[in-house]
Amino acid sequence: QTTILTVPALQNKADAVYSCAITSTEHGKAAHKTAVNSNIFTIAPVTPMKATTSVAQTLTCNIGDVTEAVEVSWKNSAGVDIATDAAGHTFTKGSVDSETNVQKSTLTIGATQLQALTTTSALTWKCAAKSTAYEDSAISTFQDVVVDFLTYAVAPKGSEVLTGTAATVSCVVSGLTKELNDVAWHKGDDSSITHDGEEGYQIAAGSYDPDSNSQTTILTVLCVDTTA
Repeated sequence: QTTILTVPALQNKADAVYSCAITSTEHGKAAHKTAVNSNIFTIAPVTPMKATTSVAQTLTCNIGDVTEAVEVSWKNSAGVDIATDAAGHTFTKGSVDSETNVQKSTLTIGATQLQALTTTSALTWKCAAKSTAYEDSAISTFQDVVVDFLTYAVAPKGSEVLTGTAATVSCVVSGLTKELNDVAWHKGDDSSITHDGEEGYQIAAGSYDPDSNSQTTILTVLCVDTTA
């Protein structure tokens, strides 16, 4: 005979220990108690995530309040289950960090799969977890991992100043998730300005701004060349 206690969702906010109290005249037992664990875990996807379709992207789901690794499932943006060996995907269940009791599961999507997407709008992948310590436990609901795709663009910022005075021009590069690998400036005849300070030029490569997903690079033309 199996006796079942269903714990209401509103009461299931932390690990708890219940007990079943069994009375059986057949075995001479009166309110014989046995402890039963009811443990919980949390899922905290890293979302929303900013990404591009040019390079592989890694999605993350953090499963918290666990001491033993759980099973993790992922669904793609079409709602289809992703196998651990799915083409163009690298799926890791992760292991439990003993200091934080967090298990980090990742799904890396290859650039080929991303470039095949037919939209640049935000898409949603999903992750869920299931206990391995208590095999009869149900799988969790799937949690959203929203990916916002960025579009690469360069916005030139020109200037018009009095002849013989310094001028500053810039390029704002948007759609970034990290700092640019390199920045170079060229003159009108396409010859390179090879280093900062050459012939009165000053170059500021700029730094990546995560709030705007952009980087602004600046060329300052000092008095030497603004007369032409």
